[in-house]
Amino acid sequence: MRFISPSFNQQAHATPSPAQPHPAACAPPPTAALQGWTKSFDLNSIAHGTSPAYTLHAQHPSGTQYADYINEIAEAAKLNVQLRTEVLSVAPIDGGGFNVRVRAAGEEVTKRSRYVVWAAGEFQYPRESPDAFAGAGLCTHNSRVRSWKEMPGDEYVLIGGYESGVDAAVNLAKAGKQATVLASTGTWDAPYTAERLREVTATGFSPRPKLMAPLRVVSVERASEGGFNVAAEWQAAPPPPPMSRSMRKPFTSPVHSTLGREDVVLHTAQPPVLCTGFEGSVASAARHLFKFAGEAAPDEADPSSASPPAKAPLEQSPLPDLLEQLARDADDVAKQSAEKHAARERATGCAAGAPLLTSEDESTKVPGVFLVGPSVRHGKLSFCFIYKFRQRFGIVANAICRGLGRDTKSAVEACRKMDMFLDDLSCCEGTCGETC
Repeated sequence: MRFISPSFNQQAHATPSPAQPHPAACAPPPTAALQGWTKSFDLNSIAHGTSPAYTLHAQHPSGTQYADYINEIAEAAKLNVQLRTEVLSVAPIDGGGFNVRVRAAGEEVTKRSRYVVWAAGEFQYPRESPDAFAGAGLCTHNSRVRSWKEMPGDEYVLIGGYESGVDAAVNLAKAGKQATVLASTGTWDAPYTAERLREVTATGFSPRPKLMAPLRVVSVERASEGGFNVAAEWQAAPPPPPMSRSMRKPFTSPVHSTLGREDVVLHTAQPPVLCTGFEGSVASAARHLFKFAGEAAPDEADPSSASPPAKAPLEQSPLPDLLEQLARDADDVAKQSAEKHAARERATGCAAGAPLLTSEDESTKVPGVFLVGPSVRHGKLSFCFIYKFRQRFGIVANAICRGLGRDTKSAVEACRKMDMFLDDLSCCEGTCGETC
């Protein structure tokens, strides 16, 4: 798979002014309205003054290419990077700091740290739970495929759309294999994704992928005659796209989407392929370090688990003290209610299940643990692309350095001039479903 967001060589240098302290965050470039997230330097760069497009000479880098770019930055900056090291546990220490147990070269050691920055990525933990639907364990996750061309057979059913499903369909089509995509929604809207699909669905291309949406797969079972049967249900159609999209060229091969049909059962000789994305490292390996939006508090999940607050008998408390205590109790109840309501509000859309963070991207559960990367969410804002979450690196570094007693004023100003310090989120719009 390759990057969706394009890399380009251009490098802009913006000078802040008192009237516009964050020009890169608030003024989109004239040729690409990115709604407040960035100005015009390489969208996939993680450091100002660098460009994957220039370094790799690639517009949509592969994962391997991007690793080469990151490695070059690490070497140039002389970063202390310890490779082939597995983190076994991260444990807070009473009084502050952490014990981080790691395994390297077959030996386990414990490292002591004042702070921990969780930056463990998204794609090591595929969503392939056998409990996703009946028979999910009979499927193969797309991340397990090493070569689409070398896959046995000549036809496949792909469960899931988005980039995983489209990437599998495109590669299977180019390998001469028939692919049928079953998606809950028509999630082939990103320009690069649509461009790839137009190539393999054009008149004259064979075999053209079949795109079926909106469908929800309910079961996969072994067929008596061999192979597998995939059962799916038609879902309600989404609202039509806005008029601004009316000039978009449709695929030559239409999307199969007819409500009112009976539910479908597809037979395939090969195990269906799960194109269901990835869980992410935070949810998979760091749940003990973060709270998550939408999670019920202990008393919400199980009322019997909540311990009632200790209260002094009324006859033992003077009236003024009693009234004061009652007022404090009322304030506590109101505060808890507001926090629960806010958590439920944060649990919608892109924020559903997201780790809860402070304004400095620090865990609200374990102080001293910070999060960077595409799992960062603030309200309705999702930092799901590099050009978004890179602007929070400086926020985390500033918080840690100040905690270590360092003067960060000049460094913060330098980051602002490089468009790498986004602390005013009022200028950004929630773009999920639009540009994400």
